[in-house]
Amino acid sequence: MRNRLGKTATVVVLILAALTAGFLVATYQTTAAPVDSYNVAWQLVRNTATEDGANFAAVYALDTNEGNWASKGSAAFRLMGGPGGITARPTSQGAVWMFTICGGEADNDTLSFDVVGWAQGNGMAQVVCTGDAVIGTQDVVLYPDDGAAATSIWWADTINVDATTPWPGVGTYNNGNNGVAMLLIDTAGLEYLQFVVYDAGGTGTEATDVTVYGRVY
Repeated sequence: MRNRLGKTATVVVLILAALTAGFLVATYQTTAAPVDSYNVAWQLVRNTATEDGANFAAVYALDTNEGNWASKGSAAFRLMGGPGGITARPTSQGAVWMFTICGGEADNDTLSFDVVGWAQGNGMAQVVCTGDAVIGTQDVVLYPDDGAAATSIWWADTINVDATTPWPGVGTYNNGNNGVAMLLIDTAGLEYLQFVVYDAGGTGTEATDVTVYGRVY
């Protein structure tokens, strides 16, 4: 009788190899997914506070040696990972971020802001956009980041960006009608970003207790 052990062993090895390959393919297909298929939670980009200064120059004097990496303040938000930045995964460098603003004192109160960013590697401060926001009437029931109850705080229903803003990929959406306005920024090349808020001291028609949230869009 012919010895068939060698042929049988070969068949078994081939079957096992095929099963292993199929398992790896199935595993890859079930774990791999595009970045934009994930629901990313709102991140706290700016802590609740009044204005940062009388104007942008009072916070960052770019013409007197405050436009470098080392001059960025502790309030700067890290867009990519780590403490103070997004913790949900996955993310990708250069993602478009959506930002929204809330605050008090009353309907139609206003605030002004500049968004400034820094690229890694001792990148210089770059003004991304300059604009203003108007408080609407939709209540902030709970703050998105910690679930704390909000009192006399409403979402901004309008965000305006100056037409002279030089940064590409900046747009505003859902303005008016007391909804929740959105500011979208293509953050390509930036590691840190900061909203510098002014004209928000709570006097007259100025808003107060301004908070900024953001998430990958």
